[in-house]
Amino acid sequence: MSLTSPKSVFLPSEQFKPFTTLWWHALTNGKGVERALAMLATPIRFAAERATCALISEKSATLGNCFRTIPKCLEMGTEPGVRMIEYLHDCTCVARPIGCSSIFLSKRNSSEGNRMTTQQTVEHVLVVPTLLFHEVGHFQGFTTNTKPYLDILLDPSYISYRPRPEVEEDPSFKQLIPYCIFRHQGQIFNYMRGDKSGEARLHAKRSIGIGGHISAEDQNTGTSVYRVGMQREIEEEVYLESEFTESCVALINDDETEVGRVHLGIVHLFDLDNPKVRPREKSIIQAGFEQPAQLIKDRDQFETWSQICFEFLSTID
Repeated sequence: MSLTSPKSVFLPSEQFKPFTTLWWHALTNGKGVERALAMLATPIRFAAERATCALISEKSATLGNCFRTIPKCLEMGTEPGVRMIEYLHDCTCVARPIGCSSIFLSKRNSSEGNRMTTQQTVEHVLVVPTLLFHEVGHFQGFTTNTKPYLDILLDPSYISYRPRPEVEEDPSFKQLIPYCIFRHQGQIFNYMRGDKSGEARLHAKRSIGIGGHISAEDQNTGTSVYRVGMQREIEEEVYLESEFTESCVALINDDETEVGRVHLGIVHLFDLDNPKVRPREKSIIQAGFEQPAQLIKDRDQFETWSQICFEFLSTID
């Protein structure tokens, strides 16, 4: 198999070169076209269907030909082909330079009317491909080496916004969640998630973290979408009535639970001048400040992310 340089395959814009780099890395390290296709197809629930992947890899001599084969899949009406070209068109724009856009749009427009109303009412949340997280360095539990992850995972070239109901069930994406911990003179703010909590899988669990999903609507401010989303989540959930200093202290990942497989937590520690945090949302009940030692005694009552945080909070001044 002869491989040309990435630039001669499909001239991506500067914004999308990181995707090209991942695919090209797979090819030039002996993993072959099949591996590159798998990397591309990972975020798409049905794109890994063997028939389509076999067709593409069989007819492809270069990565460029891989992408040029996608219209053939569309002509046959295969669902994986439709989903793959949709991903290319919406996330990387390589469909347009290789001439697939018109084919895809004709397919998509036929069902656009049926989907329009639903799309307008469904929240779209910030996600990154789980594969990208693995490329930076997979871990189970926590890491305090945050910079390499934040530099890559918060890069606008990698993030996308997808319907929340879909990604809640799709472990090929990680939803990035700010997880904010409030501390005053060593005591930690904690609460119980009531039955009105947005995440049904965490009902009746205790927690030390405040935060939630970054929404597509958080993009409209012109500043850091992640910081804007974190601030919005704090304001929606609690009244924070104290001056504070804040730092990002860890990332948490838990692939052993249903919730954890589709989320990646970014832990922010807020050291407060005064213990003035009050619930705003009705789902936050039995709230207050307690010593970490007391919380650890009851660790089985807490959600997994909070239990993971107990492991490193005592080491942070």
